[in-house]
Amino acid sequence: MNNALLIDLGTLRYDYVSDLQKNLAVLRFQKKIPDLLLLVEHPPVVTVGNNGSKLNLNYPEETLRARGIEIHQSDRGGDLTYHAPGQLVIYPILDLNQHGKDLHLYVRKLEELGIRIAADYQVTAQRREKKPGVWVGAFKLASIGVSCKQWITRHGMSINVNNRLDDFSVINPCGFDSNIMTSLAFLTEEKISPQHVTKKLVNHFTQIFSLDLQISGLPAAGLRQPPWLYSKLPVGNVVEETQALLEGLNVNSICREANCPNSGDCFHHGIATFLIMGVNCTRNCSFCGVTNAPPRPLDPGEPKQVALAAQRLNLKHVVITSVTRDDLPDGGAEHFSRTIKAVREALPDIIIEVLIPDFKGDEQSLGTVIAAQPDILGHNVETVPRLYPKMRPGANYKRSLALLKNVADHQSGIVVKSGIMVGVGETVGEVNRLMEDLHVAGCQSFTLGQYLSPGPGAFPIYEYITPPMFDAYQNKAEKIGFTTVMCGPLVRSSYAAG
Repeated sequence: MNNALLIDLGTLRYDYVSDLQKNLAVLRFQKKIPDLLLLVEHPPVVTVGNNGSKLNLNYPEETLRARGIEIHQSDRGGDLTYHAPGQLVIYPILDLNQHGKDLHLYVRKLEELGIRIAADYQVTAQRREKKPGVWVGAFKLASIGVSCKQWITRHGMSINVNNRLDDFSVINPCGFDSNIMTSLAFLTEEKISPQHVTKKLVNHFTQIFSLDLQISGLPAAGLRQPPWLYSKLPVGNVVEETQALLEGLNVNSICREANCPNSGDCFHHGIATFLIMGVNCTRNCSFCGVTNAPPRPLDPGEPKQVALAAQRLNLKHVVITSVTRDDLPDGGAEHFSRTIKAVREALPDIIIEVLIPDFKGDEQSLGTVIAAQPDILGHNVETVPRLYPKMRPGANYKRSLALLKNVADHQSGIVVKSGIMVGVGETVGEVNRLMEDLHVAGCQSFTLGQYLSPGPGAFPIYEYITPPMFDAYQNKAEKIGFTTVMCGPLVRSSYAAG
């Protein structure tokens, strides 16, 4: 049984997923990726196949668009189809050279998949001669429309789970009367979700196509950045104004130095993460956008300048981080302490969060920061231990866990926090074990976000983690027992602080 990728896209526009399939099919033909199965729900859309006619639209196009229903031409077979949330759509990208090299057999296998899923809900479904799809008596449960070039498949099958059947009235689906459509929820009179059907679908797909499906994000090589990774542009000149304020006070922010994708959003909400002890780091982690170069001497006036910047930005929650300063005897711990105290003196009621380096495991240095009593102490483990030699050659996973445990064992009331990046080649199992490790170490707050390469020469993006995968990580972390959890595409350790 060959390995294949299972990629759950959540809910996405049809036009994006159509283009995505074309790009994935090219990569599959070039043997750069294995077979894969895309799962998706679409916002309301009518698609017109190669054999379709817009005469089967029951309303003018402008009326449909006014109702929020898009219309797209498709290069699949078949006539008109309607997609909407509650309908589970599968798009297998398969090399049929490995699956019988028979398009008719492939369609029969898709029908068999639908028939078996229906049987799981005690619904007897069948094929109909010369009418591709999955039928329950005279009613259609699933529609099939495929495309195949150079024996690489695209498009696939849509299964009506709990979508509104009345919405099919906008078209004559596949040339039939709209009343012909049915759904699993209608047939069983039960509440059934596409997510529940997915679990059964995966099992049957594995058996029918002899593929071992592995949960995966979108392979990054050869694909453009997906839509869920684009941040909203801030309104007005808030970015320029905030950055000018920081520069005027000679204060650095990690937002700019690390090319954070959320800087515009954070500045818009009056949030900034201060970067102390300079902008040159003594380590050279391949994932980081901060410059690796000999650092300059510490600025003794920096703590007060950071406090003044926090005042002028009217912050209720300040985040202070630093470059790693292995050149300093205490790693910069005393400078952290002085900055915490300066901010506390200027703003007694502010929440102070620090994101610290590992101080090479020196407990005395860590104790100096703890004694300054920040409200939250964060130290990111960044990635799973297997990837440390490639991504964090100067760091040590067990040393980082020990640091977090040391903070927790002090029982000082400080919230212990850590976070990681995903999409760098880790597995779901590795991430789950890492979360368990952090919780055992006493970590209370956990963040997880998509890795985005800061520039040429940096560690490459391996895959784009999909929104449903982030949701799964969120649920897993909450079950493990973290007090606060934030998992999402653009989440960073200090994103949306306060």
